[in-house]
Amino acid sequence: YYAHVSTLEDIQENVEDYIPVTARPIAMYNDHVTVWSSVFLDVERTLPIKTYKWFPFKLSDLSMSMDEFKNRSKPVNLMISIAQPVLNPPQDKKDMTILLGAVGVDIPVKLLQEFSPKYRLGVHAYSFMINHNGYLMFHPDLRPVVCILVIV
Repeated sequence: YYAHVSTLEDIQENVEDYIPVTARPIAMYNDHVTVWSSVFLDVERTLPIKTYKWFPFKLSDLSMSMDEFKNRSKPVNLMISIAQPVLNPPQDKKDMTILLGAVGVDIPVKLLQEFSPKYRLGVHAYSFMINHNGYLMFHPDLRPVVCILVIV
């Protein structure tokens, strides 16, 4: 299955045709694949509403100075996202399962750490979590690293 894209405007139209094709293996095997993201900072950044319609914004509108970041009233939390497909189960054996969409949620790392209470681990033990790539999801010594992104 392929589509010929001649202009950039055709991309949006042709991508929608691929969704049923790419969703077939997930729906056929009724596979509920859970996807975990890497750890990220939950930094809320509000943009001024210029119009009621979608407006183009620059990357500099989303940027935050180091002073703004340090002087925030809300604490910045480490978060992990979890997503899973939403499938429509078949009524009969001959019907196909249909991928309806996806559902996801952001979970604070502190909440995951509470699943392993310290009194059950012992005096000198701690809990940590790594993903399938070997990256740390949470660890007691894991701290957010804030760097300044310079775009030229």
